[in-house]
Parts: sequence; C-alpha cells; structure tokens
Amino acid sequence: MHRVLAGPGEPFRNSLAGRQCYADLHFIPGGELVPLRKGWKRMNINVRAELFNQFKSAVAAQGKTITQVLLEFVEDYVRKHAPQPVSRPRLSRGGQE
Repeated sequence: MHRVLAGPGEPFRNSLAGRQCYADLHFIPGGELVPLRKGWKRMNINVRAELFNQFKSAVAAQGKTITQVLLEFVEDYVRKHAPQPVSRPRLSRGGQE
C-alpha cells in the first residue's frame, strides 16, 4: 500500500488508486506538499535525534544543506560501488579479425 494525498487539504489515506504517492511529494516552506520535479524520488531514513542534530550542525558549518551533502554521498557511493557491465568476448566472423 502507498500513502496518497486524497485531495487539496485532505489527509493521506492508504490506497493504490490514489492521485499522488507520498514518495513523489515534498514539503515547501509553509508546510505545503507539492509534487517533486519530474525524474526525482524522495528518500527517507530514520536516525537518532542527537545524530541528526550533530549532522545538521556539521553541514551548516560547511555552508551546505543536508540535501546537498546526502546527494554528494549517494553519487559518490554509486560511482564507487555500482555493478560494472559484463564485457562479452568478440566473436570472429569466419576467421576474419
């Protein structure tokens, strides 16, 4: 089941037939939920409050946002750990190479 927004000003409800999946929405200043830009997905993680506050302070000290730092981490992780495509041996054509 996905959590979906029932309509403007209405609470979320569990449904597969709803209009918007929660993973495709984000909050803007003022607390309003709006659709994410096309081609983007939302990721959520649970962390201890103390760790979150320490991370937020460290990020702010660098003049960055939490989103910027986490995106940098995810992009770097994928570069380092993404599966490599399997190379296939070239087949010769009737002995000609």
